[in-house]
Amino acid sequence: MSTWFSVVAHVAQIDGIADSAYRNALCQFEEGPRNALEGDWRSFYVAFYGDLLENGKCYIIWGNVRLPGNDEAEAPMVSNIILPIE
Repeated sequence: MSTWFSVVAHVAQIDGIADSAYRNALCQFEEGPRNALEGDWRSFYVAFYGDLLENGKCYIIWGNVRLPGNDEAEAPMVSNIILPIE
């Protein structure tokens, strides 16, 4: 099964890919019950071209992801995030 997603994620680390203009960004977001003060941190990698993302900044990331079946995993609950306006 696949689905579309969007998440506000913090770029924790950026690594280069050998012999490529593409780079990998380790993106993290907090997940937990909507009424909880703290949740668990989840992460995923995003491959991108050039200098599109910067380490330490937050971005809204959307895309398509393949998910395990409903009998193999619990549904994620993404907590609210309030970001400062620069």
